[in-house]
Amino acid sequence: MAIISSFLSLLLLIIPLHHRAIPVLAGSDGGGGEEEFTEELLLRPLPDRKLLAHFHFQSTAPPSADNSRHHHLFPKAIAQLVQKFHIQELELSFTQGHWNYESWGGSDPMSSTNAKPPGVELWALFDLPTNEVDVTWGNLTHSLSGLFCSSVNFLASSTAYTAPHWGFRSNASNLSYGALPREAVCNENLTPWLKLLPCRDKAGLASLLDRPSTYRGYYHSQRLRLISTKLTGMILEQSLTVVLQPRVGRSAQVSSTDGSLQPS
Repeated sequence: MAIISSFLSLLLLIIPLHHRAIPVLAGSDGGGGEEEFTEELLLRPLPDRKLLAHFHFQSTAPPSADNSRHHHLFPKAIAQLVQKFHIQELELSFTQGHWNYESWGGSDPMSSTNAKPPGVELWALFDLPTNEVDVTWGNLTHSLSGLFCSSVNFLASSTAYTAPHWGFRSNASNLSYGALPREAVCNENLTPWLKLLPCRDKAGLASLLDRPSTYRGYYHSQRLRLISTKLTGMILEQSLTVVLQPRVGRSAQVSSTDGSLQPS
């Protein structure tokens, strides 16, 4: 069941198709509670006869006084970013195509959260003195550029980002925002994004992804959302939203030889 085909008549149930949660005890690594990983898949037929496939993954790690704790499910690379750059919140998206607000929605929670502008968009809120934010932002963009094989480091330029004090968030004097609308999105960006999952794309819902179909779609957006507090620990949300045109008719064929459905 990856990125879908003539399967439309079976998808008229506009509900989450699958949900799975995997808790893992933190044990004796210096933290209390447990780490947890959940995954969900939503398939929704759209009014213009296209199909929305939305994958959502969430990894959580409880607060810990020991910065060197071993993570069982939460990605170590993200935990290191939080520790090194004192990140409170962060959102990064890579998007190809334009979201059709008229036909696909714009006010519902799914659309308002996951409809992103083309290219790369990044914003981050730091737990730092205001005079340290600009330097930290520049260092963060270089780290993200290496992590996701992208040109996010171009956002370090003073002409590519801003520090909005009004209209974006309240009490956000330590917030920086930047966008690269012409950044091309490709498989090289998706691969490191998938590596942040506990089983990458080898198991679970991620194994259903058919990458060629993803990039042939009308719209494709991969999003990463991070929240870190001393009370709740770290929460990492990863979502992949794809809009496709399934082929419906006698000539449409569905291939399932590799365990996933692909557009014919």
